[in-house]
Amino acid sequence: MNAHRSKKLLNAACPAMLLISTLPAAAQSVMYTNKSGWFDPDGTRSRRFSVIEAAACAAGDGGIVRMNAGTYREAMRIDWALRMEAENGRVTIGSTLPTTKLRVISYNTHLWGDALIGENCADDERAGYFGTLAHHENTVEQTDVLGMQEIWDDDYAYQIQGDSNYSYRFFGNTHDGAIQHSGLLLLSRHELFNTAQTGYDDKEGWDWFANKGFIQATINKDGYWIGVFNTHTQADDYEDTRRKQLEQLADAIRDYRNANPTHPVLVMGDFNVIGESSEYHGNMSDAMGGRGAQRDGMMNVYCTDDLYACTSCGDNEFRQHFDSDTDEFWRLDYILYSPSRDGRVDIVPTRYEVLKWQVPDGEPDVECGDTVTREISDHYGVLMEFDLHSAL
Repeated sequence: MNAHRSKKLLNAACPAMLLISTLPAAAQSVMYTNKSGWFDPDGTRSRRFSVIEAAACAAGDGGIVRMNAGTYREAMRIDWALRMEAENGRVTIGSTLPTTKLRVISYNTHLWGDALIGENCADDERAGYFGTLAHHENTVEQTDVLGMQEIWDDDYAYQIQGDSNYSYRFFGNTHDGAIQHSGLLLLSRHELFNTAQTGYDDKEGWDWFANKGFIQATINKDGYWIGVFNTHTQADDYEDTRRKQLEQLADAIRDYRNANPTHPVLVMGDFNVIGESSEYHGNMSDAMGGRGAQRDGMMNVYCTDDLYACTSCGDNEFRQHFDSDTDEFWRLDYILYSPSRDGRVDIVPTRYEVLKWQVPDGEPDVECGDTVTREISDHYGVLMEFDLHSAL
């Protein structure tokens, strides 16, 4: 099939499209897809995209997308010249089945409060700002799940939930012998079932004083059960320790998927792995993509203005105050996802965005030593939207 500037639109209301033959390829940009996908796809035969629209964006104008057999339940718009080929067997694009939308956010808040020794940078005020912004996400944007990291002061977790009016909360405030708890918070519009907190077995440096690990829960939206994990892994240059933590998390995700084969899974948080680094393509891909069977949300959307965009950015004035020795631009925060293990539920990413929350209009600047800024954290957040489809 060829699409030549005709703005081809495929959506759930249209009949499914069948591609059953393969045309010879010219020497053009060729991207490959299959249903299993890859954690960090590049479109080659061995690291395929699972989302056709992502492969189409990577192929570009005049490119070719070769699709392995299967049903791709996507709504997509292609308005450039593109050849789409069924590589083997029948390919179906689109679905007439109902679709459920899912919107999730991950945000590292850097809220220490009175819980940790260190500089308090208008933390009381910033907690209020996070509550105000979370309220907008809940009541206006209808964000289903908001995962936060570095809420070290218990009062802030309860304040943010109260201010945001989210109905359900799970706060990982168990210490398990550590001086500090995990700092992890899940807020949800949907009831949180089977909540649990797990501390990492291996920690180094300052992280030794906190019960860093992951929290997890299960939600139900429109009849779909979804597993949700929120984590904050080892900071700084302890790559081998972080590898062990990623493997521990991946094992927990694998166990969850085995026990709940009908549930898609979302994994979010501050992984402290620099995107597109050797650690990202190595340890993180091996653990989260291999053992955990997860896909990096950003890489599987691809059609986004925030492709490769930093979440810990050298021009963030709040980060400059705490980390003045570097002006690097790093992607450290992620949302990962996987369809149900039994293949009954597809989860298709439709939007990826880096959220740069600022002090709400009408509120005073944040003052932190000599720094005066509208930033409210040293990190930016990550927003993703998904379509959930029944594969029946």
